[in-house]
Amino acid sequence: MAALGSTARATSFEYDWLTNMAGFSGKIFLDASSGSNGTLADVDLANSYITTPDGTFSFTTANPFNSATPIAWNASQILTIDIEGSQPLISPAVAFWAAKTNRIGDDVYLTGAVQQLISSQADVTGRWVAAGTSSSVPDNPNSAFLLGGALLLTVSVWQLTHARVISTKST
Repeated sequence: MAALGSTARATSFEYDWLTNMAGFSGKIFLDASSGSNGTLADVDLANSYITTPDGTFSFTTANPFNSATPIAWNASQILTIDIEGSQPLISPAVAFWAAKTNRIGDDVYLTGAVQQLISSQADVTGRWVAAGTSSSVPDNPNSAFLLGGALLLTVSVWQLTHARVISTKST
């Protein structure tokens, strides 16, 4: 497969980061609708990025590298990926970020004689899905409880309202 480099190809396939965590997003553009032994050469580095509460990390300005794990994807999702990079921030801070199969995140360090971790946005779970794919990420376990409570409250209010209407009509 041809490298996309810094110029976007006429045909690239977009995969979006899908998670329930606010502040985390991303897009990865690949050069085909599927592949099983991909490398960074298959990634449109100019347009791919991740965003965390620490900032947006562009794949072109972040010195990306791919682990030994090949990139595998199909028309609906990225099956395996392991791209990491580092990006200078306001001196003397530097961010190390990762876009992996089921998680994205970053660590920000102050550099110098001793590196000091100042922020970590690591291990936010989710998945990479093809743009336009309608799919859901498993909800937080508390979501079902809250939804059930809201439904119970709605039914109770409806019963009370209708009980008053019925009693008013009876008199």
